[in-house]
This record gives sequence, C-alpha cells and structure tokens, in this order.
Amino acid sequence: MPIAGAFFIIYFLLIIISSYLVYYGIKISTRGWLLPWLFLMGLAILFQFCWSLWLIGGYYIYLEQTFSALLNFVWTAYNIYCWLVVFSQYQIFLEIQNPNIELLMP
Repeated sequence: MPIAGAFFIIYFLLIIISSYLVYYGIKISTRGWLLPWLFLMGLAILFQFCWSLWLIGGYYIYLEQTFSALLNFVWTAYNIYCWLVVFSQYQIFLEIQNPNIELLMP
C-alpha cells in the first residue's frame, strides 16, 4: 500500500502543478501549458468512470453502493464538463495561434 499511496500523492501533486500551468497558459495565451492538465484529468476521468462501473457491477444488490456509484457518475460528468471547458479554450488558442498562410501564386 505505501507504493499506491506514494503514486496517488505524486499524481495529485502533478494535478496541482498542471492546474497552475493552466492558469499560467491562459494568462499568457499559450496552448501548450494546457496539455498536461488535459492529459492528467483525462486519466482521472477514465479511472473515475471505470470505478463507477465496477461499483455497479460488483455491488448492484446493495442500495448504498448503487447510490454512491450514481453520485460518482454525477461527479464524473462535472469533471468531463471541466475537461471540455479547458479543451475548448485549447481549441480557441489553436485557432488564434495557427498561422494563416495564403498562397498568392496563381
């Protein structure tokens, strides 16, 4: 268990650092600083969704576990919304920073 605990502590520290990088990237309008957060939160959303499915699949006969899985699905939906907000900002930066090159030759 100490290995798993250390993994989660390091992972959450990386989430905190990447959250600051999102703030910094939006402040200076650079899309590259948003990528670590998108990747790490994508992993978190995937794990959270699989955890909810495991709760329903393994403990569907217990009402408390089904309710906790439902709440976890709601929390997963909120995390997906937050991920989509940052991803849409990434796409806006991509469009702004993309060089618009026109060929003037016939």
